[in-house]
Amino acid sequence: MVFVDFGPGKRLLIMDSMGILRREISLLSVQPYDVTSLDDKTIAVTTWYNDDIHVVDKNSGTIKAYIRGDFCGGLTRRGNTLICCVRSNKINAVDVRDNTVSFLISEVPITDETYVTTSSNKICVTHSTNNTVTCYTMNGDKEWQYVDQSMVQTPFGVTVDKYNNVYVSSSGNNSVVLITADGNQARTILKAKDEIDSPYCVHFDQNQNNLLVTCFNGDAFLYNIS
Repeated sequence: MVFVDFGPGKRLLIMDSMGILRREISLLSVQPYDVTSLDDKTIAVTTWYNDDIHVVDKNSGTIKAYIRGDFCGGLTRRGNTLICCVRSNKINAVDVRDNTVSFLISEVPITDETYVTTSSNKICVTHSTNNTVTCYTMNGDKEWQYVDQSMVQTPFGVTVDKYNNVYVSSSGNNSVVLITADGNQARTILKAKDEIDSPYCVHFDQNQNNLLVTCFNGDAFLYNIS
């Protein structure tokens, strides 16, 4: 597992499945923000103050490549493609085999804290200011948008399970919410009583049915979803 320390540490934390720290990678000059794995040895990192994506070797801690672009906030990997949020309100794709950047979806409301995930044939993004979770087809058509502040308020991280259900951190009301694949229904699955405090990022392990939740204070929790 790879975690981003966005605070004063400005580093990547590589941990094993038991949560034991195995390695730290310092990125003091770039303020790392979001991360995704490219392969067993390499990870891609977006940065807060820099528009580039940094490709980092997990073993040596060195930056292997820079992918130039107006990138911000969230990114996710889909096969040989990185799906990336762009400050100019669009989503771009990066072919990780040669780092070429191509346009994917236009007119997508984006903030620096927008996160993105993909399902089998869709892309879902969050907007913390508008309190929305929006799902697009891979062709860029808006499939649905979920808006209900009583359920989802200040959403950040977003992830999907193998049934294309969407899980989103609702930081504004201190919960994690499941939205059905069609966007029509939602229910709260984790609350403060489940020990989360201002949840931020989420990741669903589709092989183990485990949901990883990280919080603003640096805590991380793993829940089995059955």
